[in-house]
Amino acid sequence: MASPSRPAARTAWLDVGRGLAITLVVLLHTTEWLATAGRPSAAWTTFHVFATGVRMPLFFAISGLLAARRVQESWRDLLTGRVLLLTWVYLVWEAVGSASALAAAQITGDHLYPLRMLESYLAVVVRPRFELWFLWVLVMALLLARATRRVPVPVQLGVAGVASAVFFSDLVPQLNQGWDGLVRFYVFFLIGLHLRGRLLALGETMRPARAFGLVAVWAGLAAGVQWQGWDGAPGVGLLVRLAGLVAGVALATQLTGVRPLRYLGSRTLPVYLAHTPVIVLVVWGLTVWDTSRADGWAYTPPVAAFAVLVSLGLHRLTRVSPAGWLYRPPAGLTARLRSLRRRVPAPVDGAQTDRAARTAA
Repeated sequence: MASPSRPAARTAWLDVGRGLAITLVVLLHTTEWLATAGRPSAAWTTFHVFATGVRMPLFFAISGLLAARRVQESWRDLLTGRVLLLTWVYLVWEAVGSASALAAAQITGDHLYPLRMLESYLAVVVRPRFELWFLWVLVMALLLARATRRVPVPVQLGVAGVASAVFFSDLVPQLNQGWDGLVRFYVFFLIGLHLRGRLLALGETMRPARAFGLVAVWAGLAAGVQWQGWDGAPGVGLLVRLAGLVAGVALATQLTGVRPLRYLGSRTLPVYLAHTPVIVLVVWGLTVWDTSRADGWAYTPPVAAFAVLVSLGLHRLTRVSPAGWLYRPPAGLTARLRSLRRRVPAPVDGAQTDRAARTAA
């Protein structure tokens, strides 16, 4: 029988892993927006070149690991549950992103046209915008994994791995961050989903010396690839990110004592949704307040930390205000969909029909 401490240990490193991933995401977007405002940072840009091997692979693998039960649900439960939640907040915050684009235009100098903004927003169902592409990809990954759950796991991983290797190379031009992200990172979602036990075992058995070694291997591989300029070669980008996933798990297991990361990891959705509009507003303010165009190195950590704190605070405020719809579908909509789900008969499962026939016979 498993020891009582094991579930807690599992939860700890999973939350820390998500906290680490969302921290890297916020730092990346802060660096990018500061650079757009004329405050680039060579140091932070170099850091993100290496962190890209850990950031999204870890995020998608943990998402897949935690989605194991969802993928086994009926279509109606999946669609009226997790998919509805993610789709709702995606559409709501795409609208918020459109509003924050007015402030962003003050940084970029772009000219915004209302009809074009409306057209772009209406197309977000098939053409994700802004930094919310991750949510769109996550919805697509859930639906795709549910649709192919009877396909042999080696086939799923093999096809997704080959597609990922190609799309991480220079063989395919970048089209849209959402569609590219789905093809690139779906294999990591499947790793978390289908290799769940192995990932959990890896986290449970991780020791400091082993963790240090795995991180060192990934760092050396990533540095060598960048130095040689091999990052665009077929298969190399995927290999670096697979090593980065293992390194991310190793780091997460060794940082379980960092309580802010654990806290943040259990609240990644509100941070992911709100941090970019906050960053845009703060950077816009900086362009007005500080016209020196100073290096963005020193600005990045405080702006990122402020964005995280404001995002968490906004989410907390919705608990005592009518603005809860920012983070969840209205209760009436959810209730109506679930009522409809109960009234509509479920599709007949062939295996269940055969079992019932044999029982009756």
